[in-house]
Amino acid sequence: MQPPRGLAAGDVVRVFNDRGQCLAGVRIDEGLKRGVVVMSTGAWYDPLVPAEIGTLDKHGNPNVLTRDKGTSKLTQGASAHTCLVEVERFAGALPPITAYDRRSSLQRTRDRPVLQTRFAGKLHRRRFCMFSLKDKVAVITGSTKGIGKSIAEEMAKAGAKVVISSRKADACEAVLKEFQARGQEAIAIACNVGQKDQLQSLVDGTLAKWGKIDIVVCNAASNPVFGPLIKVPDDASTRSC
Repeated sequence: MQPPRGLAAGDVVRVFNDRGQCLAGVRIDEGLKRGVVVMSTGAWYDPLVPAEIGTLDKHGNPNVLTRDKGTSKLTQGASAHTCLVEVERFAGALPPITAYDRRSSLQRTRDRPVLQTRFAGKLHRRRFCMFSLKDKVAVITGSTKGIGKSIAEEMAKAGAKVVISSRKADACEAVLKEFQARGQEAIAIACNVGQKDQLQSLVDGTLAKWGKIDIVVCNAASNPVFGPLIKVPDDASTRSC
């Protein structure tokens, strides 16, 4: 940023508008127009008071400042990359960063604001959920271990019906039992993504069980060639996880 209002490099500032507020560190860039602030996204949301709307984000997440409107129903990425903000030097002791503290994360989940609605004469209460995949069907290849398994677990936690898949049927069944033990909806379909007939069976098996596919995560590793995907022949994918 260019330094307005006597700010200097290294200062901690509060960046705010009518939508929200967050802390940030000042770095001077002579290449920016005066009055312009650039903030990179990526910081984990870390609210000072979890249950309070508009509370200060301690970790510098600029998403609290931009318009909360997704780019599409599929991606839900932030469509707004610019907004008007005010900047002022932060006064007082800096609050501790707790974004990576598991206990604090669980507490934030418990402290989410409760929405009360009245339907058919009855008062209903539910917690705001920032991310839900309820009733969505997700197919995750290479999901019996590592990153793929973690993706499947998180999607199941968010309410998705998950298809566990990898080359080995026994590995798929073992992971399926873990999901079932947690009461999560899942099925196991072994599939080598390098074999087109097995890919078709993966799709057919999913549709036979749930009648639709909303999400596909292509996690199984295969890198036989470099170049545009449209030019990759079917027989090039001979090895996958």
